Amino acid sequence: MVRGVLSLADRSVLSIMTPRADVDWIDISQDKSALYRQLQAQPHGLFPVCDRGGLDAVIGVGRAGLFGAPGTT
Repeated sequence: MVRGVLSLADRSVLSIMTPRADVDWIDISQDKSALYRQLQAQPHGLFPVCDRGGLDAVIGVGRAGLFGAPGTT
């Protein structure tokens, strides 16, 4: 475990974290059809769920299959 922590010092931040502009997130206030289209267009299974404030207003994390979008189970 210690070896793994120490190896982080040798890595760049970009190799560990996703830039904020590249994070795909769900706006809980959008209509269902827009939500379904977004879920089907993304390869991810988990999304930050946000209110209208975007990533500054994260209210949780949602699993794509639980949103009930066709093709996301």
